[in-house]
Amino acid sequence: MADSFAPTVASQDTIPTVRFRTLGHLTQLISSSLDVERVLGAIAEAATELLPAATVSIWIADEVNHILELRAVSPDAAGVDDPARTLRYGEGVAGWVAESRHLLDVPDVFSDERTVARGWFEAHGLKSYIAVPILFHDSLLGVLALFGRERLRLDEKDQELLAAFVSQAGVAIRNARLYEQLGAAHERLAQSQEQLVASERSRAVAQMSLGLAHNFNNLLMIIHGRAELLRANPQATELGRGLDAIAEAARRGAQLIRRLQRFADPHSTCASGAVGLRDVLEDAVALTRPARRDEAKHPGVDYEVRFEGDLSPFAAGRAEDLREVFTNVLINAFEAMPAGGEVLLRLHDDGDHVVVTVEDAGVGMSDETRRRAFEPFFTTKGPRAVGMGLPSAWGIVKALGGSINIVSAPGKGTRVSVRLIQVRPVPQGPDVSAASSCSGARVLVIDDDPLVREVLTDLLRGGGHSVVDAASGSEGLALCEAQPFDVVLTDVSMPAMSGWDVAAALRPRSPAIPVGFITGWGHTLDRDALARYRVDFVVAKPVTAAELLRHIATALRSRARG
Repeated sequence: MADSFAPTVASQDTIPTVRFRTLGHLTQLISSSLDVERVLGAIAEAATELLPAATVSIWIADEVNHILELRAVSPDAAGVDDPARTLRYGEGVAGWVAESRHLLDVPDVFSDERTVARGWFEAHGLKSYIAVPILFHDSLLGVLALFGRERLRLDEKDQELLAAFVSQAGVAIRNARLYEQLGAAHERLAQSQEQLVASERSRAVAQMSLGLAHNFNNLLMIIHGRAELLRANPQATELGRGLDAIAEAARRGAQLIRRLQRFADPHSTCASGAVGLRDVLEDAVALTRPARRDEAKHPGVDYEVRFEGDLSPFAAGRAEDLREVFTNVLINAFEAMPAGGEVLLRLHDDGDHVVVTVEDAGVGMSDETRRRAFEPFFTTKGPRAVGMGLPSAWGIVKALGGSINIVSAPGKGTRVSVRLIQVRPVPQGPDVSAASSCSGARVLVIDDDPLVREVLTDLLRGGGHSVVDAASGSEGLALCEAQPFDVVLTDVSMPAMSGWDVAAALRPRSPAIPVGFITGWGHTLDRDALARYRVDFVVAKPVTAAELLRHIATALRSRARG
């Protein structure tokens, strides 16, 4: 053993000096070393050299599980073939000491029924046993055991020395546990700091995302609206393909902005109904077919999707939100299998929840990639990727009261489990999607951006409505005082007077007029505030003509019934 504390030969006159020096060396080792194995081994070795014991062992106690673990034996060879590496409290001599917390002197281990592993005693020529509990206040730290070839007899000096060894073993064990607790505390602190940094980073990204989203949505409203109006012009036949491409680009831009908004404000996603997961998953599979074709660039590369489990459950949410979740997860699965393969979609009931598992046999993720998978803008797919697919899915599922878990390893594929609240299906109401029966209404449009205002006016007029526009909230209120309107459609973020101010001022003057918000903030507006201000509907920019007309028609029908 590396640490040796006694000379090979010592006269009776030098034994007290040797003992004192040995204890001093042990104390120095304990105070300078955090290696509990080394310290306990040194204590066991010193005990065999200074006490009339052929073998010494030290056990460490697990007070929670009531188990002793053998951690040091001297000489080392005696511990190699010891079959009793762990003992329950009450098992064997050491276990009896742990349970009773009293010293036990066994003159003959072969006649004591508490002895276990008798073959080991025979193999090493051991006959007697003294075991002492290692205590600290009311806690058991371990057991120190002495083994003799004959009956162990300890005189007063031996007993004092044994007590010193027990005390030093206790200090070593306490130090080791304190060090482990300190290490665990440091690890928790590091994790907390990492979580705090991640939280602050996400908050900063969220604030930036919301501001950018508002401005981009206004621009996309102009682009998409103008493309749609031009496409409806019979003279635009030759420009049709270009206009379709412009409208499609605006639509994709709007989808990206919605992802940013959902990540920045998960509460913009609400559980508005019961959604059949069969339809959602089948739609997601259909929507990813183009992605599968893009990935299958080489002959023989093929992708399959297989379903398992009961596909009938309904989950809380909105169909479009859940479609986006599973579309994003499926696209990731296909991209992880460049050579093709099968994706397994499995559903199982988990009481109040339903779990949808998407499993691929792809390249898998490293621990770093898996840890950062839900981080916005993080991607391993190169500069063409945005890195908002899984973050968007995470934001939607979290807002719905669910969770997403990823299990993955390099070369072993990936399993993404989406856990959603399970609900009962609700009967569908009458279809009010058609807007034609509500055409001819007088609509007031209030928006401080002239280009957005002009597009909205043209879209509404194209739907058969009569439109008056205003550049500010105060101008819009003045128009309401001067002439009647059937619907007021106002932007939210405007200088001097916001859309909230317009709604608050209109209610006492014209309580019967439906008020709608059209905003670049999308669906991130506070729902309680919308209810307090009695806002009838919210339209997220950019909006199609059909969607805009549908909102107007629904509001008019609702007020007519009221």
